Amino acid sequence: MALRRLLAECKQMQKNPPEGISAGPVSEDNYFEWEAAITGPEGCPFEDGVFIARMSFPDDYPLTPPRMKFVSKIFHPNIYPDGRVRAFERVSDHVSQSDCVLRRTSRLSPMDR
Repeated sequence: MALRRLLAECKQMQKNPPEGISAGPVSEDNYFEWEAAITGPEGCPFEDGVFIARMSFPDDYPLTPPRMKFVSKIFHPNIYPDGRVRAFERVSDHVSQSDCVLRRTSRLSPMDR
């Protein structure tokens, strides 16, 4: 189930990528490890920055959320000093991985929004 879901989400991500995000499997041999390039949102301290993150998907995805860790150095209250992102919420059958990435990266926006 997880592989089929990740294949579909990868295809959707390539067909209709979210603005400011490029993501996909690190290799075609392993769809459970993804890399994302995320452009900092306009109007915030991260604007014009490009941040690289890795995502690891469990075998029971989407029942268990993926783990995400920024490879790029980034200082933000929702990101631990080692780059780990605070826990993802559970991914439902109706929410795609790109939606989860968008939710996480929206937290890069200024705190007063």
